[in-house]
Amino acid sequence: MLDQNVITTANEAPKYPKSIAFIISNEFCERFNYYGMRTILVLYMTIKLGYSDDTATVLFHVFTSLVYFFPILGAIIADSFLGKFRTILYLSCVYAIGSASIAVGAIPVLHLPAQSFTIIGLLLIGIGSGGIKPCVAAFGGDQFKLPEQAKQLATFFSFFYFAINAGSLISTYLMPILREDVHCFGDLDCFSLAFGIPGVLMIASIIVFVAGKALYIVKQPAGNVIVKVTKCIFNAISEKSKQSQKQLSHWLDYAEPAYGKEMVNDVKSVLKILLLFVPLPLFWALFDQQGSRWTFQATRMNGDIGFTEIKPDQMQVINPLLILVFIPIFDCAIYPFLAKIGLRRPLQKLAAGGILAGVAFLVSGLVELQLEKTYPVFPQPNESQPGKSSSFFVKSSPKALSFEEKIDKTKSGYPTIRVLSDLESVNFIKFVNNKGEESKKIVTHSINQFEILPSSYSVYADNIKLGDVELLLGGVYTIVISKSSSGGIEMKTHIITSPNSIHMLWLIPQFVIMTAGEVMFSVTGLEFAYSQAPTTMKSLLQACWLLTVAFGDVIVVIIAEAKIFQSQANEFFLFAIMMFIDMAIFGLLAMKYKYVKVNDKKDDSDMENAIPIEKTRKTFTNDAFQDD
Repeated sequence: MLDQNVITTANEAPKYPKSIAFIISNEFCERFNYYGMRTILVLYMTIKLGYSDDTATVLFHVFTSLVYFFPILGAIIADSFLGKFRTILYLSCVYAIGSASIAVGAIPVLHLPAQSFTIIGLLLIGIGSGGIKPCVAAFGGDQFKLPEQAKQLATFFSFFYFAINAGSLISTYLMPILREDVHCFGDLDCFSLAFGIPGVLMIASIIVFVAGKALYIVKQPAGNVIVKVTKCIFNAISEKSKQSQKQLSHWLDYAEPAYGKEMVNDVKSVLKILLLFVPLPLFWALFDQQGSRWTFQATRMNGDIGFTEIKPDQMQVINPLLILVFIPIFDCAIYPFLAKIGLRRPLQKLAAGGILAGVAFLVSGLVELQLEKTYPVFPQPNESQPGKSSSFFVKSSPKALSFEEKIDKTKSGYPTIRVLSDLESVNFIKFVNNKGEESKKIVTHSINQFEILPSSYSVYADNIKLGDVELLLGGVYTIVISKSSSGGIEMKTHIITSPNSIHMLWLIPQFVIMTAGEVMFSVTGLEFAYSQAPTTMKSLLQACWLLTVAFGDVIVVIIAEAKIFQSQANEFFLFAIMMFIDMAIFGLLAMKYKYVKVNDKKDDSDMENAIPIEKTRKTFTNDAFQDD
């Protein structure tokens, strides 16, 4: 089609493509949707869908793994069949349907099978998000004429970076607030709204993307290097098996007659780098648990900071905030210092990042050990009631009520309360918060436990005030209402399980260490993969980098399903030890690797790839190539 964006005269530079505004807006909306949904996902699975922490962790990491498996498929579809524009459009529609499925399934009054809607929705989001991942930033790059617009292309990736982080930061901060502070359909929370708003943003991203169609430069599919490399490898294996008498120096040399010496040499270089990639998935196994295990850890902690209360899933916002701070600090101070002490090679930095991830999990394990001291102690299992506790409420009338006592902390972190009344004349008990709002009203004959928002409450029997009670996060309480010795009504509050006592801010050190490791691992790893890859194989190496993330999440699934430990702290320590051993193996492989000298002069075909990859992980790498 006619290039309307770069019309120039002999004496003026090409104008900045107007189409970029639509691509940047599309990216903001899509990232807002992805991060907003992902931030609250594990809590939705445990609080509303009834999954255990282990099952929710497995589903979360299976979903994340799919997001990183599907970019391979998306790249093949875009480069070999549909082109980038149609691939983005079609898979974005799949993506939007998945987001809508989760949001609609979360509306309780519809009485839909929420578990099924959620699983189907996550599968569709995995296909859509993963499929468009290798296409959007590259499609933005297609809008520029190179080398004339190389500087303008660099500014595009800066804008792209801003859109990614703006969408991530806003949604990661905002969605937990909508989830917890908005009450809908009679519930203490509103997951349907917290999923629905990101879903609306996803639909908006499609509308914005289509609106810019008349301005886009749309390139036709030109074949996919992943397919070519795969065919080359299979050809070499096939030819080697046929020519058993002829021995060549390398097994890939058997593909040289069909694919040429240059192609074969490029594949050899790629395989050497891929060998170094083998230990890398374990880093992502640790890193991605910020959205699962570490979020569950936060639910058992106290988030009160006086003027507001930190939500457990809001702790994830620390990572993108610290990324913005750490990148210039590392570039200006940390890396020059490390160079002075001999740690300057990319693979050395990458190994250091992995070690930091292991240290972060040691810290999280130590925090968990302190948290375990605050957990309720369950009675020893026996044959009649394994792992359960029963209570009896003896009333003044000649009868007693027995019930199973639930003493564990809630999945949401909200306090749990049970009200027991020995007054036949009282019809209801109500709780009025410190704002004068009626929060809960129950009939007196009920002995069911219920969750309530943490606050100070005035307790009334009918309209008679009995007293005040403060209900804190994580606490399990029983309130007994009976006649006093003087003939009046008295209220006694019993703390069955102590409220959360360790503050959520104690999680900050492990987030800080993990983010520092991320900067050294992810940014350096992508730069290494790009600089060491042959010119024709750079996109293949980026796709393989994404697969390390996918396999990392598979590792979490395997360990969570194995249920090796009852103690979460021990599981954290296991991951830390595995990470240290893994980096030792990586170090041995790195010592044998011979670096390829990078030619500073790049041809025009290489410039488009060169700019984004040498940025940070959160610029082009975090979302165009590697979302967390």
